Amino acid sequence: MPEIFTSAKHFSEMAELVLKEPRPKYLFVTDDFFRELVVNKRFGMANRFYTAELFAHIHIAALISLMRNLKWINAIKLSYEKNSYFGFCANLRSFIESAADSFFSLKLAPSTLVENHEMFQLCMAGKQTETMVTCEEMENLAIHFLQAGKHDDKTQPEKHFKAKKSMEYIESIDEGTPGKPIYTLYQKLCQVIHPARQSARLFLKQHPDGMWSVEECNDAKLIADEWVNTNNEILAVLFQKTFNASFLSLYFLDQIDRLNLPCPVIRTFNFSKVDGFSRMQQMLEKK
Repeated sequence: MPEIFTSAKHFSEMAELVLKEPRPKYLFVTDDFFRELVVNKRFGMANRFYTAELFAHIHIAALISLMRNLKWINAIKLSYEKNSYFGFCANLRSFIESAADSFFSLKLAPSTLVENHEMFQLCMAGKQTETMVTCEEMENLAIHFLQAGKHDDKTQPEKHFKAKKSMEYIESIDEGTPGKPIYTLYQKLCQVIHPARQSARLFLKQHPDGMWSVEECNDAKLIADEWVNTNNEILAVLFQKTFNASFLSLYFLDQIDRLNLPCPVIRTFNFSKVDGFSRMQQMLEKK
């Protein structure tokens, strides 16, 4: 199995362990009920519901990200094993979109959870009674993950209800990396999947006498030469960023709200080499 699947296997196995854990049920109150709490200045209860729903949105986004990305990885492996060049390109392109969407929506969650953990714990205990708490940016990103799309209902103008262009999601995962390697890879895949010059010329063969003919392409060789043997480092970074965004969100939710959102297996994972993890853990443990 090629090197890119080694990294995929590592993160897939971690995700499968997480998804074997019992999953919680979530309660969401109506907008009218929540507004009534705020109008009547029952901030303690309103903050409890707000925090519980905020955590639920992040938890849901993290679990769905793991499930969805696992399915795309399995599809990539299957198309590789079946020597399906177009299947491989289509599934890899779709995985990049899925991974970037997950990262875009969860990228702020771990650090925001940690930076505000004391306030969140007061809210969960019903002790934040003076004013309403909001965590708008993280909330909007988590809601965006579940709600963004093309809506027929034009009364929903909020930006977190509107899907962004694929480029914007993918550029977020490339942020700070010279040359935007993941987006560059994505563009190459698009040239195959959206029938263009690159995909048409796969079937043209020039002969020594200068003549041309239409021939079957060698799928296995194309997959190996164009994608599997040349993009190991880029794809390893992609796997790391998207899976760690979900894992760290679940890890810190488990640390902050273990009663409602426990994930025992994630406590056994070693995140020491993940950028920023040690700092965030120290902030969480600081009294």
